[in-house]
Amino acid sequence: MNRFTGMNRFTGKTVLITGGTSGMGLATAHRLVAEGAHVVVTGRSRARLDAAVGELGPSASGVVADAAELGAVDALMETVRAGLTEFTRIPRGASAAATRRCTPPTR
Repeated sequence: MNRFTGMNRFTGKTVLITGGTSGMGLATAHRLVAEGAHVVVTGRSRARLDAAVGELGPSASGVVADAAELGAVDALMETVRAGLTEFTRIPRGASAAATRRCTPPTR
């Protein structure tokens, strides 16, 4: 139960976390699992992904994907859509900020 709201606000929700095998992404996954969510974490390394999913427990699953490669992101979304019908969107999480590539504006 969430100590701030008195309820599990993510119960019954699925959240996709890119880069969820370490750091802020993994910490976010832990928090969301604690609040009732099922999390799908991604990472580039199968070994690190398996370790993170094992640490998170039965409310987690993982998909190997490199969020920096557009083709991998497309394949990831197809994999997720094939197995899930609804996602909870959390705008611009820590993982998204860490993997987003920015290019300078052109004039």
